[in-house]
Amino acid sequence: MGPDIVGTEEHSRRALLERSMSAGLGLLVLDQMRAPAVAAEEAAESAATATPPAAVKPSAASVCVLGAGGRTGRLIVELLAQEGRAVRAGTRGPPPASSSDLVSTSAIDVKDLPSVRQGVRGCSGVIFAASASKAGGKAAAVDYLGVENVAKACLEEGVERLVLLSSGAVTRPDSVGYKLTNFLTLDKGDIMGNKRKGEDALRALYKSSAKPNQSYTIIRPGGLRDAEPAGPSQLEINQGDYFFSEIPRADVAATAVSALFSPYTRGVTMEVYKAEGRFPLEGGFPPNSGFERRGNSFDELFSGLKSDQELQAALAQRT
Repeated sequence: MGPDIVGTEEHSRRALLERSMSAGLGLLVLDQMRAPAVAAEEAAESAATATPPAAVKPSAASVCVLGAGGRTGRLIVELLAQEGRAVRAGTRGPPPASSSDLVSTSAIDVKDLPSVRQGVRGCSGVIFAASASKAGGKAAAVDYLGVENVAKACLEEGVERLVLLSSGAVTRPDSVGYKLTNFLTLDKGDIMGNKRKGEDALRALYKSSAKPNQSYTIIRPGGLRDAEPAGPSQLEINQGDYFFSEIPRADVAATAVSALFSPYTRGVTMEVYKAEGRFPLEGGFPPNSGFERRGNSFDELFSGLKSDQELQAALAQRT
């Protein structure tokens, strides 16, 4: 997720890459990966110059959105409020502006476990929409250990569902998407590798907790774009990290909120992207993974998803 470039050296790296990428796949992925990084940097710079907001006590059984100051996080907060749900907007810096009485704010730093415990306490659900940034911390601290902190806190505080926004291509280190994201975020420190570690740490904690009433969902969106929502009928849900395409941020927000309350997404890892224009992350992949889901609603998209345990068993049979 590429940064705002500062300095001649960084400009040179970007220019060299853009000249060397072939038309088609490379340029498409470059455009897709640039937008989310700009968002993270904008939010980080704003946070660096502001005093963290004082915590406001929200109503019970609210949904806590971590990274609520980012562009995707703001959309998630707005959507939850529109649905009439109490929202706790967790940020390091200025909270997102909201005219809804359902939205309260809390200063939460995912790098600090006590802060996270306090932040998620009393919430029925948590959506992790944070990522590494200049002010917020490097990838190892946010996308890995921060995710681990949030998973621990959710289990300790009895949060029913945790939704993590990760990234498509996170398990495909040989893919252009993986390599390009890491190249454009050199200052963040292996963001894709640390997102993978964060996913793995979360799954391990939930597997060892043996708390059946608490569960997680991991969502790996494609390349984030600031565009009008396509809607569920134009999206594809997949599993196994086979394919990639762009996706409007508004659709990622809608997917996260829908997954938080869906009975079909418990213990599930899935990819989401626009069905049109999708392409394989690596050469040699078949035209279909066998795990594709399409439909006219999120219920249809989610119905039939495999749990992580079921998915691993199915993938093992293919090797």
